[in-house]
Amino acid sequence: MPKKLNYSDEDQATLLQINAEPEKILDEIIQVKLVNIQTETKKFAACLNGYFTCDLNPFESFSLIEHLDQNYGLEYVGLGASLLFFIKTSKFDANKTPQLLNELSNFYQFNQTTHNQLEQHLSNHEYLILPYVESLEVFDLD
Repeated sequence: MPKKLNYSDEDQATLLQINAEPEKILDEIIQVKLVNIQTETKKFAACLNGYFTCDLNPFESFSLIEHLDQNYGLEYVGLGASLLFFIKTSKFDANKTPQLLNELSNFYQFNQTTHNQLEQHLSNHEYLILPYVESLEVFDLD
């Protein structure tokens, strides 16, 4: 996965907080869309969102979703206006977590703190939330 996004330290701190406390990003009203599909990665096609040129485009987002599913056993569950939500499946192999985080750190250009904390997060939780937008400054989590 080539380098694509470059997050500030503040954006990375926000991403860590989102993963630690995902309930803080939920709206009062949550919409659920059920999609009858053959493969889990194709759920994304039913939920395309608007993209700016500096965000991941739909093809890049789909490639990321498919890569995480096929190589790491992380199933795409859904998205918000800025985020992709993944859960571990039975195919998830904790021994591949360092490789996964190396790839994500390269792709998102995470600093060492974010890399280490997301690796720790995955060892303690069944989910991972990743952004597909240029910046996470829109989130006010206080």
